[in-house]
Amino acid sequence: MATHEPRPDPSVPPDVGDQNVERLLRAAYQPERPDPAFAQRVEMLMYVAALKQAGQAGTSAGAAGRGRWLFRWSALAAAAVIGFLAFVWHPFDRGPSGEVVIINGEAYMRLGQRFERVEAGVVPRLGGRGDNESRPADPPPNRGHLVALGRPTPPPAATLAVGASACTAAGERRRLTLPDGSVLYLNENTTVTLAAQRQLTLTAGEVYVEVAPRPAGADGATFLVSTPNRQVTALGTKFAVTAGPAGTGVLVTQGKVQVSGGPADDVLVAGQQLLPGRVVAAAPRASHLLAWTRELMAAAEAPLVPVSPYSGGALVAIGADGQETSLSLRRYHVDVHIEDGFARTTIDQTYFNHETVRLEGTFHFPLPPDASVSRLAMYVDGVLMEGGMAARDHAAQVFETIVRSMRDPALLEWIDGSMFKMRVFPLEPRQEKRIILSYTQRLPALYGCTTYRFPAGHSLGQVGTWSFHARLKGGADLSWRCGSHELHARQDGADLVLTGEAQQVTLDRDLVLEWNDPRTAPGTARFSAAEHAGARYLMVRYRPELPTRPERHRRDWVILFESSGDRNPLLARTQIEVVRTLLAHAEHDDTFVLLTAGT
Repeated sequence: MATHEPRPDPSVPPDVGDQNVERLLRAAYQPERPDPAFAQRVEMLMYVAALKQAGQAGTSAGAAGRGRWLFRWSALAAAAVIGFLAFVWHPFDRGPSGEVVIINGEAYMRLGQRFERVEAGVVPRLGGRGDNESRPADPPPNRGHLVALGRPTPPPAATLAVGASACTAAGERRRLTLPDGSVLYLNENTTVTLAAQRQLTLTAGEVYVEVAPRPAGADGATFLVSTPNRQVTALGTKFAVTAGPAGTGVLVTQGKVQVSGGPADDVLVAGQQLLPGRVVAAAPRASHLLAWTRELMAAAEAPLVPVSPYSGGALVAIGADGQETSLSLRRYHVDVHIEDGFARTTIDQTYFNHETVRLEGTFHFPLPPDASVSRLAMYVDGVLMEGGMAARDHAAQVFETIVRSMRDPALLEWIDGSMFKMRVFPLEPRQEKRIILSYTQRLPALYGCTTYRFPAGHSLGQVGTWSFHARLKGGADLSWRCGSHELHARQDGADLVLTGEAQQVTLDRDLVLEWNDPRTAPGTARFSAAEHAGARYLMVRYRPELPTRPERHRRDWVILFESSGDRNPLLARTQIEVVRTLLAHAEHDDTFVLLTAGT
């Protein structure tokens, strides 16, 4: 299959930052050209060696009658063998009459009615001053430079026109572009209006703005965000603004902003925030406060690698004709037990085979990056059968043996990254198949907030009955929120129990659950006890407070870039994107140096 780089959309202006990064990389790397004579010799020797290997069936010069066809087939076979060499080394152009054959183990080129032996480093001349003349082979073109895959064109984004308003409801977030090229992110329950060019009015909610630069002194060059009681002026920046009953809050992630409307103006720099009570303080991590923008940013970038149809989980069955057939997902139950910062997730899924023949199914499921599988079980004739761990080859052999004996096996395999594949046989006609899978993971916690995320599907289609049950041990008094799904809470002793259920629902988004636990705040000690194999264990967790002064210093970036010409084009594009992102988040007074290294 041939692959082509995506062509740039002429209606979309080029990314200046991306162009600058590529220009820097191109100028920084000056590959050393090999000696032309050495390159000639290596090229020709590899070419002739490939011809010899493919032309062992060649005949002697005396067998001209029947050998001519063998010569031609030998040349065709050689062309197939050296296809890769032709791409890398760019061998000489043999022209319309430059047929190459093998005679007595040596390479010859056809020149009109005669053949001339091909010597290393010398290519017979075709045409010009005579067919029997030869000339030195042209040195191969320099292919030592880095070649990167073209950057995919991002999907189009909606534009907010001057005078228009935008609103988001509970659980809804949006990404918009403004006429001047700035990018606007809206959190849930937000209302904004673009009153004029580069003038935004925030009535309620939260926005994050990536301000597009404008020439100094140009009309409307200053970007202004107005709230009911403040005005936030951007001085070349990226910042967030919140407007609520308590007042206006501002967070700066790049550059500077000026906040006016009170007794005195406040100038905030990157890493600072203005709380609604007019308190300027060092800001927590921007990735924590602006976590709600993560999915919007990811959706705005075209993926370098096409998204797998199994990325969110999918069950694929192969019919008797070898074609994929769909199975209905009747029940999908998720049970989560959360205790001491760890979560054990159990997925109980029931499929139904609508076909009239027996099928074999393969279930693809992505686990969280830090998760590990702890259980695999399947119901066979109403009896729950537990699975065990085994080496890949041995497990596959056992699976095939059980299949041949027409019994019910299941095989769970790790593919790569966090993707797992589970083979299930048989899927009996017009019957259900119930599978249970469990995994354990450590939950991320930051600033007293713990997050649990379940990859709910995206490609599983519609589910007859979906249900969710989570138990937070000792969490009866915790404050929690789930912006992705509607859950109901109840107390069970000292535990918090969250449940949810829906009928005929499409699993098209992750389930994200967050709760604030003051016991995880800095300066607080946590104790846990457990008993295992007759022994008791005690665990103590303590995170000390580490106060720092909110000072910002200029940063000097040193970026080392691997620029060898043999880099995979996809890997080269990934490297460029990493450099591009680093420089895009640098401050205006930062410095950087780009060092390239190649073999």
